[in-house]
Amino acid sequence: MTFEPKPSLTQDLQQSEDELIVAKSSTPSLNAGILDENELGGRTAGRSVDKATQDLQQSEDELIVAKRTSLIGIIDYAGGNLQSVRRSIEFLGYNCVWVHGPEDFKKITHLVFPGQGTFGDTMKQLRAKNLEPSILEWVAEDKPFLGICIGYQVLFESSTESPGINGLGIFKGQVRKFKVTQEHGETLKIPHMGWNTATIQNNHNYAKELPNEPYFYFVHSYFPEVVDRSIIFATSHYGEPFDAAVAKGHLLATQFHPEKSQDNGLNLIKSFFEINS
Repeated sequence: MTFEPKPSLTQDLQQSEDELIVAKSSTPSLNAGILDENELGGRTAGRSVDKATQDLQQSEDELIVAKRTSLIGIIDYAGGNLQSVRRSIEFLGYNCVWVHGPEDFKKITHLVFPGQGTFGDTMKQLRAKNLEPSILEWVAEDKPFLGICIGYQVLFESSTESPGINGLGIFKGQVRKFKVTQEHGETLKIPHMGWNTATIQNNHNYAKELPNEPYFYFVHSYFPEVVDRSIIFATSHYGEPFDAAVAKGHLLATQFHPEKSQDNGLNLIKSFFEINS
């Protein structure tokens, strides 16, 4: 019988270490697996960044195409403040043409109705140029429409400024003059002229680049009392609360002048065209 000495603890430990080394060499490393996951995560994150970059580039490309293919029609009814609106739109990179009559509607993609003037004179000019039927048809088909100041007021049924003259009647409501001329002991001048805050009343995308209470520039003595409260986009206050803007579908109309309202105004115009391109 041959006696075989019992391996020492050191030998056992060495053997265990040797076996562990062999096991490690033949078995995928846990650390290697983790590194692989990290590498995979890095590659996934990289692909996500690449995808986001591609999406951003695609959006920019689409906006460039939209600007090239859009033609903004500005209604020329012999009213005031038309050129400043055109300059603002062209500053944003869009092409503009004047709309003088019904035939001009055929070539445009967006319609802008700006200006300053009286309710009655504006409606007379629209009817003299035979523009009323084309405007009504345009809005009825929910094509992009931006109304500013008097272009906002004539969307309603009538105005106390011009009794007996009907507006376009697209929305129910009457345009009336400010009644309150005193506030906090101070006399309020009419027209309401200058900067004032507007409170955004809904989460419409037109307001995506605006603060909750942006400042806008106003010049008016009258404002619409809007019957359908669901279309109110913004309100303001000058001695009394008033409806400062409405939005419905592809229509946006404001009592204030976005073209005179610096960054807030340009951002609103920009959002209008981007959303409706």
